Amino acid sequence: MNRLGALVGLGLALPLLVPTAACQAQVRKETSMFTGTLRFIDIETGVWQLVTPQGKYQLRFKNRPADLKTLEGKTVQVRGTVRDDLMTTTMAGTVLEVESLGAS
Repeated sequence: MNRLGALVGLGLALPLLVPTAACQAQVRKETSMFTGTLRFIDIETGVWQLVTPQGKYQLRFKNRPADLKTLEGKTVQVRGTVRDDLMTTTMAGTVLEVESLGAS
């Protein structure tokens, strides 16, 4: 690619970065408790989802529990933070960053 092509490409990409940076200023960092049904969706590399009366949440684990598969289909309680600033390719729900998870 020549220099002109690189500059044009950069110029087209910059406007797309601005809204993302602006959204980061509105991030909530409140921890909440959620109760719902845990399910595994076999899409891409797989995704864990919490289905609650309020909606569906895609679970994002820092440290995934070893016994997670045994809880599939059961009602669980999850403590975590809703991440409105993140999007995923699976589109399985709003991202919920998990701090703790257990059977209820």
